[in-house]
Amino acid sequence: MGKSRKNFDKEFKLNAIRELIESDKSAVELSKSLGVDANLLRQWKSRFINSQDVYFEDSEDSLTLEEENLQLKKKVAYLENELSVLKKAMAIFMRDRV
Repeated sequence: MGKSRKNFDKEFKLNAIRELIESDKSAVELSKSLGVDANLLRQWKSRFINSQDVYFEDSEDSLTLEEENLQLKKKVAYLENELSVLKKAMAIFMRDRV
């Protein structure tokens, strides 16, 4: 007999995605601590990002505060990364001009 599939609830998935986005842990490290396959964890994150949480909705039209907070933290992290890249590029360009 094969292994039975585990079903993870919405809250578990959202918490796993939040930890993946906010922590310095890789998907592999986090998957080991949560007991979830790393590819499944990456898939949840990808679906969450691409569908703006439609994948995890329980037939609700509005986002909960927790979900909205997670989306905003993701956007902030992305924008902080972009700002860092732009600052480094600016420093390189300014160094070459002097």
